[in-house]
Amino acid sequence: NTAIYGTGSPEGLRAVPKKFNSQNRNHSTSPVGIFISRLIPNTTVKAIEDTVYWETGLSIKAEALQTKFPTYRSFFIRCDTRVQRKLQDTNIWPKGTLIKPFVERNVQY
Repeated sequence: NTAIYGTGSPEGLRAVPKKFNSQNRNHSTSPVGIFISRLIPNTTVKAIEDTVYWETGLSIKAEALQTKFPTYRSFFIRCDTRVQRKLQDTNIWPKGTLIKPFVERNVQY
């Protein structure tokens, strides 16, 4: 569950500069998709879906996630392991984009 960062420059997507430290968290659940973050605030779901299609030929459904700060956007793409590997190609995503497996947390109180 290691984070990777985009290195590409696809048309229509841009990442925001890294300005904060992210915390590593250990999860005992399995990945269920891809978490994409640190994209500029006006990035749309359509831009994510179009870029993935142009870069990989895959039709996916992205979901915008609530972010802690308004200075960046984050997205979730539910997918199987085969698609997940394709989406972890750093050349698909703008330089500075955070890409990591998405895991659903089992919160216990």
